[in-house]
Amino acid sequence: MSILGNIQRIVRFKIISQSNIRVDHLNVGIPLSAKLKTDNSSFIEFKDYFNVGRYSTILALLNSNIKIGKDFHLGDFSIIHCVDAAIIIGDNCMIGPQAQLISTNHDYLSKNTLIRDQGMGGISKKGINIGNDCWIGGGACILPGVNLGDGVVVGAMAVVTKDVAPYSVVAGNPAKVIKVRE
Repeated sequence: MSILGNIQRIVRFKIISQSNIRVDHLNVGIPLSAKLKTDNSSFIEFKDYFNVGRYSTILALLNSNIKIGKDFHLGDFSIIHCVDAAIIIGDNCMIGPQAQLISTNHDYLSKNTLIRDQGMGGISKKGINIGNDCWIGGGACILPGVNLGDGVVVGAMAVVTKDVAPYSVVAGNPAKVIKVRE
């Protein structure tokens, strides 16, 4: 495909940004229905080839950084939500449809204050790190503070609340190691 064709593929999706979306290479695939959003203090950075599924959202707000390695695939209806933290995804990672990576959670400890008024991040502003060559199955949820080692496989619908060692396969809610890749 020509350079112009690649540029047309980039500009045909919704970007709500202050020029804080960085693409190192023009070999991309993003449908019109996908949404990438940043504010003045945040950025989203893609390396080389990436493919974002239909109706997916990548959001970076309030001093957030999302860095995504080369050969990345995000399934349809998936969400990468980063507020006042960082999400780093290694090279050659695949994330299935309807998966969620959530870097921050609402504070909720005070019973005398409405949860919505307690803010976000105080107890759970930890970000997410995903190693190289990981596969996150459809409907899986990766919660704040989780580190996935290289080669991790996360089963469909799993809820990952703790770090996962390299080459482990996890499943369930909460996710537990069910085998180790050899």
